[in-house]
Order: sequence, then C-alpha cells, then structure tokens
Amino acid sequence: MAFSILGMNHRTAPVALREKVAFSEERLLAALRTLRQEAGVAEVVILSTCNRTEVYWAGTATGAELSQWLERHHGNNLDLSSSLYVHQERQAVEHAFSVASGLDSMVLGEAQILGQLKDAYRVAQEAGSTGPALNKLFQAAFSAAKRVRSETRIGENAVSIASATVSLARRVYSNLSAHTALMVGAGEMNALAARHFMSAGVKRMVIANRTYRRSAAADRRKSAAARSGGRRCAAAHRRGSRAISHRIACPRRRPGHPCAAPAGGRDPLADPGTSAPPAGRG
Repeated sequence: MAFSILGMNHRTAPVALREKVAFSEERLLAALRTLRQEAGVAEVVILSTCNRTEVYWAGTATGAELSQWLERHHGNNLDLSSSLYVHQERQAVEHAFSVASGLDSMVLGEAQILGQLKDAYRVAQEAGSTGPALNKLFQAAFSAAKRVRSETRIGENAVSIASATVSLARRVYSNLSAHTALMVGAGEMNALAARHFMSAGVKRMVIANRTYRRSAAADRRKSAAARSGGRRCAAAHRRGSRAISHRIACPRRRPGHPCAAPAGGRDPLADPGTSAPPAGRG
C-alpha cells in the first residue's frame, strides 16, 4: 500500500502559522478518527510539535486532499498551499528516518523528537488508525534512529532547543545561580528548559502564562521536580512577571502588552528589594 507524508516545519512556515495547524493532545485522538473516515485514508499518524505538524498516511488519498482536510479541520480561512511539503514512497521513508534521527530538527541531532514521534505513533495505535504499512515504516524509523545514535557521533553532545537556551544563557551570565529565569509559556518545551536551568544552578524560576490554571499546573510539575534539588518556582500571569527576570525577549513592549512591566515598576512576586529593570532594557 502506498504511503505518503504531508507537513510543514520550521523551514517552510513561520511559528504563527505552525501554531494554527498544531494539534493539542486533547484533540489528537478525535482528529485521527475523523481523518481515518476520509476516502482514501486507510492508515494515519499525526505528528504535532512546536516545530512541525506532519500527517503520515497510507492509502490512495492525494496530498491536495489531505491539505484541504487540514485547512477545513483548523478553519480560520487558512491557505496552506505555499507552506506544505509532500513526500511519497522512498522520499517518505527517507524523511521519516531523518525526523526520527534528529537530522531534520531545528537543532541538529536533538533527541526529543524521537520521543515525540513515538508518542504520536502510540496515540495513533490507541485510535486504531495504524496498520501494516505505517507499522512497518515507524518501526524501521525507530530502528534507524537507534543506529544513528549508537553508530555515529551525533549523540556525543546531545542537544535540544532547551539545552541550547541554557548554553546561550551561560555565555551571557557566568553565574546562573545569581539570576532568575522567566519561562513565558507553560508547555512541554519550557518544562524541559526548566529542568536544564535547575541543573545549571538557577535557584528561582517564574512560569508566566496567559491563564493562571496552566501556569499553576506547570508550577506544580516543576516544583515536584525541584524539591529534590532545593530549587523553588513561582506561578504567575504574564503581566507583572517581567520585573523579577533578568532578561526576556518580546516582539514589542507597549502599554498593556503581556510582557510589559506593570505600572509602578513593582512585581508582586518579586523578592523584597527587587525592582523592575529600566524600561529600555530587555
């Protein structure tokens, strides 16, 4: 049975567009079952991460048909034609192997993508949307990734976007333990970044998110991991968190922007004596 891959990644689409076609964990099962009912889709797996959304399918459906389904599913009057790629047969196999091995990642050789690919495959199995063709493809991709890790030097300096962030911070600040880290967002990538910062000696972290519920949940996860290392974290909404961080990058600082310092320059979470940095910095 013919199999193909349709997707977009950090090379073909900006993050604003990638966010619009991402699948949350809660919606992924339903999406798989819905897509499985489309004509010409006998098997399907959906991989959705911060840097890519890819649909792996076996059957007679074309890339154009899958693209139309993706646009309908996410709505928002999306036009994805210029941002999508399609791989078939041999090219699809090579692409799957490259993704699993970290060769197609933003940070070359990062290992996190293999776990994400395994999770996508597991969810598809739970949805009953896999079959002989994709089972064979994914098992071969996992084996290829294992060989790449064991038979080449790509894993000698294991990296991820999260670990690269900490490495960059070390270049700017020689002693990370004297600084506060602000995590803007409560997702999986920042959870990983938080663990790397704790390992690097950061004693205080703040999780800033648009909703308090998610930042508090992330805070509980990070605090549980931190207790053994004596680190502490605080949860907060985005507004008002900037004052206690030493550096944060925002597209634009303006009144009312989630990353703007609060009026009066004080942060309710800041330690006594901590004041907001000058408005022209950060």
